[in-house]
Amino acid sequence: MVHDLASTESPAIVIERMRLSDERNRAKAVDHDQDMLQYWQHAADSGDQNAQLALGQLHYFGARGVQRDLQRAREYYQAAADAGVPAAMSNLGQMYAQGIGIDKNNETALKYYRLAAAKVCTLPCNVHCAVLISCVCGVVCTQGDPSAHNGLGFMYMNGRGVTQDYKTALRHFKIAAEHGNADSMYNLGVLYFGMLLTTLHLQSYCSLS
Repeated sequence: MVHDLASTESPAIVIERMRLSDERNRAKAVDHDQDMLQYWQHAADSGDQNAQLALGQLHYFGARGVQRDLQRAREYYQAAADAGVPAAMSNLGQMYAQGIGIDKNNETALKYYRLAAAKVCTLPCNVHCAVLISCVCGVVCTQGDPSAHNGLGFMYMNGRGVTQDYKTALRHFKIAAEHGNADSMYNLGVLYFGMLLTTLHLQSYCSLS
């Protein structure tokens, strides 16, 4: 005779077993994150630019058990940017453009955006995905870092540190959008809508004159 254990055990015991199982799984996840952090830290200290970028992301977002620390994020981004990593340059550009954890500086933001937009990303995609960097798996960014192009589009659209230029903004947004950058797709919509409103306003003005 076969007994159905689930039917004979009390609900409290079943719930407790489920709770213990969840706790074991969470403990395993924590151990995995700690192992990963130790690996990235050792590699970064040895000058590995991939690890420097990864740790920059982890400290920027406060992910995988790492407390958010914008100063340390900037330090790791800076190290990776100095080694020529376009994603790190782009992230520094954003921090300076938005004043995230540092004084806002349009000139410095443009500097890093332009450097990143001029470089081809050569990092393996799993480095990006492992630490929450926005990227499109399998897409080779042959026209520079997409986020940097989006940043440049934003700067030109709003005249931040440069003369406002919708045509140049449009070009950068399109490059970023073609490589799957979601922010640039949104900004393209904003830009097109603004240009449409301007056209309608001019048409209305001309009809009255």
